[in-house]
Amino acid sequence: MPALIASRRVRRLFDSQHGRCFYCQLTMDFSQVQPHPRAPTRDHLNPRSRGGKNTRENVVLACYLCNHQKGDMTLDEFRAYRRAVMVLGMSKREALRSIRRSTNSAQGSPPNEGTP
Repeated sequence: MPALIASRRVRRLFDSQHGRCFYCQLTMDFSQVQPHPRAPTRDHLNPRSRGGKNTRENVVLACYLCNHQKGDMTLDEFRAYRRAVMVLGMSKREALRSIRRSTNSAQGSPPNEGTP
């Protein structure tokens, strides 16, 4: 029964977003399942691992590819990451390091000494 309820919720999100991924705006394929890149998945804008809630305001539908890339980044971090990779031409590793540095400096904590 819970799987049926979850699928109804996903279908409502799918319809409200007109079948498009929240992040890349490409059309998702509701007939596909993970790990297909265009399979629809639920994503938390503010990740639950970082204090985000499982509420309507915090949940969007994203294609599996974007959801996998986003991981536990916040929406602002993911936007900065995508800009760094797609527009500035940084490698994914460089982009992640840059975002982590800016997040750590914004929070006032010293950078992790174990990471290069």
